[in-house]
Order: sequence, then structure tokens, then C-alpha cells
Amino acid sequence: MPRDIPNEELVELWRSFFQDTRFRPVDINGVRAPVPRCSACNGSSDGGRKCPVCGGSGIDLDRVPTYGDQIESVAQIYPKGDKAVFVTWEDVTDFHPRLSNNLPLKAAREVVKEFISGEAQERVREEHRTEITLDVAPLEIPDQLYQEEIRDLRKEHLYRMVKVRGLVRKSLPVRPRLEVGLFECDWERHPQRVIQDFFTLREPNKCIGEGCKCTEFQLREEQSQFIDSHKLELQEFPEDLPPGAQPERLTVFVESSLAAQARPGDRIAVVGVLRTRTQYTGRTPRTEFDIFLYANSIDEREGEVEALEPTDEDMVKILALARNPDLRERITNSIAPSIFGMVWQKEAIAVQLFGGVSKELPDGTRIRGDIHVLMMGDPGVAKSQLLRAAARLAPRGVMATGKSSSAAGLTAAAVKDEFGEGRWTLEAGTLVLASGGLACIDEIDKMDEDDRSAMHEAMEQQTVTIAKAGINAQLQAKCSLLAAANPKRSRFDKTLPLPGQVNMPVTLLSRFDIFFIIQDTPDPKRDAELATRILESHRAGELIGSGADTE
Repeated sequence: MPRDIPNEELVELWRSFFQDTRFRPVDINGVRAPVPRCSACNGSSDGGRKCPVCGGSGIDLDRVPTYGDQIESVAQIYPKGDKAVFVTWEDVTDFHPRLSNNLPLKAAREVVKEFISGEAQERVREEHRTEITLDVAPLEIPDQLYQEEIRDLRKEHLYRMVKVRGLVRKSLPVRPRLEVGLFECDWERHPQRVIQDFFTLREPNKCIGEGCKCTEFQLREEQSQFIDSHKLELQEFPEDLPPGAQPERLTVFVESSLAAQARPGDRIAVVGVLRTRTQYTGRTPRTEFDIFLYANSIDEREGEVEALEPTDEDMVKILALARNPDLRERITNSIAPSIFGMVWQKEAIAVQLFGGVSKELPDGTRIRGDIHVLMMGDPGVAKSQLLRAAARLAPRGVMATGKSSSAAGLTAAAVKDEFGEGRWTLEAGTLVLASGGLACIDEIDKMDEDDRSAMHEAMEQQTVTIAKAGINAQLQAKCSLLAAANPKRSRFDKTLPLPGQVNMPVTLLSRFDIFFIIQDTPDPKRDAELATRILESHRAGELIGSGADTE
């Protein structure tokens, strides 16, 4: 939305907002500061008489916290704790509707400095040799105003506020970025501060000292102002992609208090301003620009939702369905209805999709609640079709094939590419991307032995520990695993032990909770029913393709 308020008026509006006692400050989770009780009546009436101090309201109006008080409390413990003041979209809109249309929050950050006491500023300068810089992070921004998909970002969105959701695919370590550089001329050491560009170092053109014409300068890093900067790569959710489409990616820069809040595999919603970056062919700038998102806030609650929130209409349907005595059969039959039989396998997938309950023991040990299922059977019994159906049903489902998957592709990889600008970066794999959902691996027996060994920790502890190229990290992999495998000799032999017929170690087999051995045994009656079902499926497919009624 375009800015419709002059900057001077904008600054005055933010100053009034931070002082308004109607709006109590909130923390990073959107929880408001408590209302102080009246010290005379302790917030309660005495025998029906009104308190002379609070007038019966039970509130000490002189001590109601404001956003200005929150700014000072954050500054008192700087640089520890939060480095941002969180404001809710509802508060900003209620204060002044036009104010909510004037983002980014550059004017708000300027006003924040006025509420920081001189004592706090002096303490930070002496102890940490830096300035107090606090962000203003908006929370609970309505999706209908700024929500955009990564693949839908166009020139109309440049330098405007957008809200995008995605999966953190890559991450660089947090590094200091020069925000305001202090330069001294080589002749007489005259100091000069220069606000820096985002990507390039800016030096003064000439000395501002009286009578000094020096044009060469030295940067004094110890007296310059830095800000923590964190570079992320955000990818579209796999389950939201159109059929056959590749996921689009977007580079995101988060700074100051937002740095280090997201790791590879996290699902986050980022609110920020879409900006451009010049591309070069050698040293020649190109007319085609890259885009990146400069984040103003990360809506943690949007990013950490592990389950879909049903609407009131959905709850009515769910409660009505729960009263059916054949609910179990209905759920089982709804999984891959085009596949004939395999009732037990479908029921196990239903149980797996519902999931179990994870437990925390008194000593801190965690017992996983996710269920791992392994289907081992003869070729051509629809194992792969079941896996694909389960991946489509799961709100967060990822599909992979054992033959084409490596240890790094399943867990996490340390890569060096353009995103890292020559440095090593961490890229999340299948099990990390499926955290909170279902990971389906077909032909798991075709994987190399070294690659399969990387799954042991992810299946039991549900974490992925990386110690590569100087990167030490632990990523979450809280997902259920549905895998399919074939016997070594294409057919199972009932007279031989199971472990010797599957190309999988016992250490990996022991981590599965449910096993299925599926055999394609000749049975004239069942084969006839199966053939009839296949013909019906083909006929239904032809009718759907022609637009006719399948009933």
C-alpha cells in the first residue's frame, strides 16, 4: 500500500501511540502486560463502597504500562533479551487506521530512540561500545492485506510490505553488518560517520574538517555501529505446489532481534519489504535484478503451528462423523480407494496419520509419539501407490525414493554455492522438511548402507545432528516414516527367516513399529475380484476424463 502520510506527521503519530495508555505492550507471543491493581483496595471493592483512589475500577491508572515503558525496560537489559518492541496490528489500527497502511516502520524506529533514557545509552556505550538499536516488530498482521505466495511476487510488490510463508531451506551463520561506519581522514584524523548501503561499503568522498581536503580515509571498526544480520533461503511448502511445479525460493535477510530465530526445516511466516539487488556479469551491472525480502518480523505462531485449525463448520462435520458406528471402516476406505483390498495396510496408515502422543520423562528423556511403518512385499502389489496416496493425504507430506536419495538428501547437507557467497551453508533434507508430518520413502532397501545409517538418529531421537565443514547444528525431524521395500530375490520365501530376505540391517528394522509382509499368492477368486476392480477404475477414469457422471 502506498504511503499517504508525510514523514513528520508519521513520526508524531508513532510518538503518540507509544505514549497512549489504552494500549498495553505485548511480548513476542502477543501476550499483553498485566494491568496493575489499585494499591489502596488491591483491585476489589470493600462492602460495596467505591475506592477513593481508583473510583471502584480496581486499576491503578497512573501505573498502566505503555509501549513507551516497554521500550525503556528492553533498553535497560540491552543487549540481552529481546532487541525489539512488539506491537499488534490491531492496536496500531485502533489508534489510527491510516497508520497501519504506512509500513515499513522506519519512522517508528526513529521514535523509539526518544524513549530510551540517557543512562541506558551511556551504559551500553561504556560496556559494549555500541548504540542501542531496537526494532519495531508488528504481530498478527491479517493475511488478506499482505499475504502473497513466493511464486506470485512481481514488480508491483517491489518496495512494499508483503507477508510470505515458507520453509527455511538454507541458513548462513549470523554475522555483523556495518550499519554506520566511522571514518578518519589520513591527514588530521577528522572523524566522519557514514550510513552504509546494504551490500556495499560506502566511504566519504572528502573530509568535512575545516580546511582539510583529504580524500583518503580509514575505517575505525571499534567505533562503528554494527547490526546482527542473518541470511535465509525460504522455499514454498511442498504440499502447496501445483502439480508438476518446482518450488520457488526467496532470499530473506533478518537482522537485529530477528537474527537466529529460524533454522533449516522451520516453517515460518515473514513480514517484510521486497527489495532489489543488482546482478553483475563480471563487473558490468545487468538490467535484470534479483529480489530479496528484508524482514520486519517473523510471526512465530504462524510458523510453529503443527496442526490445522478446524473451522466451526469443520467441527460440526467432525462431530457428526464421530457418531457413526462404522467410523473406523470409513476412514480406512477413504485412503487410496482405487486400490483393492490391503485393509490392514490402510488401517495402519490411518493410525500413522493420526499419530501418537510424545512423552517427556522426569529425567528429560523424550519418547517419540510418531509411528514408523514398513511395507515389505512382492513387486506390483501397489506399495508405491499407497505411499503416494499417504503423502497426498498428510498436511505435511514429503515423498522420496531410496535409490536416488543420499544421506545428505535425507537428513541435511553442508553445501557451498552462490547463496553462501563462497561459505558453507546448511541445507535441510527430506526428514527435516517433513518434520511435523509424514516422510514416505519408496524402495528403501535400494539405498546404500552408509546412507541408511544416517536415518538411525532421525527415526528414534527425531533429530539430525550435523558436524560438517565447521558447522555444528541439531535440526528437528519429528516426522513419521512410511517406507516400502522389496525382497532380495523378488519373492518372499516363507521357509527362510525374514532379515536374510531383505537388504536392510536389523538395527534399522528394529526402529519400525509396524511391519507388513505382502505376498502376491495365486488365488482365482481374489484375482477375479482384483481384475474387476481394475476394469472399474479404468472405466471411471474414462468417464471423468469425458466429463460424464461416474455414479
